[in-house]
Amino acid sequence: MSASLAPDAATASADPPSGAEKPGDAAVKLHAATQLDTAEPDVTGGNALPDVTADASTAPPAAAATSDAAEQLHAATQLDATKPDVAAGDALPDVTAAAATTPLDTTGPPTAAARPDTATATRDAVEQLDNATQLDATKLDVAGGDALPDLHTAAATAPPDTATATGDVAEQLDADRAHVAPQVARTRHPWRWVVSAAALVLLAQFVHGLVANPGWDWPTFAKYFTAQSVLTALRVTLELTLWGTALGFMIGTLLAVARLSDNPVLRVIAWAYIWAFRSIPMIVQLLFWFNIAYLYQTLSLGIPFGPAFLTFEVNGVISGFTAAVIGLALHQAAYSAEIIRAGLISVDPGQLEAAAALGIPRWRQFRTIVVPQAMRSILPNATNEVISLFKGTSIVSVMAIAELFYQVQVIYGRNGRVVPLLMVATVWYIVLTTILTVAQYYIERHYAKGAQRTPPPTPLQKLRHRVREIAESGSAAPRGATR
Repeated sequence: MSASLAPDAATASADPPSGAEKPGDAAVKLHAATQLDTAEPDVTGGNALPDVTADASTAPPAAAATSDAAEQLHAATQLDATKPDVAAGDALPDVTAAAATTPLDTTGPPTAAARPDTATATRDAVEQLDNATQLDATKLDVAGGDALPDLHTAAATAPPDTATATGDVAEQLDADRAHVAPQVARTRHPWRWVVSAAALVLLAQFVHGLVANPGWDWPTFAKYFTAQSVLTALRVTLELTLWGTALGFMIGTLLAVARLSDNPVLRVIAWAYIWAFRSIPMIVQLLFWFNIAYLYQTLSLGIPFGPAFLTFEVNGVISGFTAAVIGLALHQAAYSAEIIRAGLISVDPGQLEAAAALGIPRWRQFRTIVVPQAMRSILPNATNEVISLFKGTSIVSVMAIAELFYQVQVIYGRNGRVVPLLMVATVWYIVLTTILTVAQYYIERHYAKGAQRTPPPTPLQKLRHRVREIAESGSAAPRGATR
């Protein structure tokens, strides 16, 4: 067939008949037939090309190359009818690449004049097809953006010229899609500003009253804040807090272990102790221990209900300070026992079973496995109890013990400056409570190592980091400067 068509092709290229179609006419038909509607790819995309193929096949022999190119283009554009309209847009870059790279061989060697014209007409038709199928970026966004990866893939795998055109299309679609991306509207909270402003106004009024009101008598406050008598009373307050906390938590630990033991006698005794000392007010307990000599004039050590080996007078052993320590410690033990018990039962029992299976002794289990994990639950409540005990030492003033509050009462009883002296005690309580709070933070951070691999930075570390950032930003070149 190639041998018979060659002379006709040469004749047609030299002087085509009046009734025959030119290659450019076939390309125009191809362009008109391939104007696909992106909303209905499976209906028009596959039905238009057979007509173009039929028209090209009826053209004179010089249009044989166009017929072959149309057939190959028809085979490359058989779209799956199940894909949505965006899928048709996905396939079009691939069709463009296939049409641009398809060889234009005919069954016979074309003439020198027919091959360049046919190739040019086919490329023009493909370029028009490519331009006609530029999908709107908003449709791609609605469809989920599935077409963009295919465009990028086609640009990477297509020949250089087609890859450049397809890559430009993909970049334009990316730009359009980014341009139309919705923005989240900021939520406005006008009432937050109103409440914040009201709170700041009240705070400013309070501070102004502290500074401007002469009734606070700040010179008298400054005079007695560091007075020797006040500092001595403050030391007594700290000693009471220290002894009460140490003995209270030691006894409380024993009570918590007794409540969790398998011994029913210990469980009942521990429960009764906690019930009794939590029911009696602290001031009653302090007065009771202060007047213990009314009930027992002497105390002895020896065999129960038998002979005594050592006997001593109660008033000679239990002073006012000792009675205060005993009352505070026993009262604190009742509350600390429940705090410690709550922390112990928060540890997973499976860990104790695993430790017992490994043969670890009970004391070592308690010291190395239970306590470090229980401390994370114990510390917040325990710190609250210590702070309450520190402020509760003011109750021992009824026993005439020269602690902080008692000494302040003595001073303002002499000079009549009640408010500034009360502020002296108040500020000292605030200062020491702040120190206890800071200590609580660092102790909790230490025991949090079992739950956090990297503990959060401390406020001091945050401050250092912020100062370093400011220093580095200050030493950096100003904006617009060239290095």
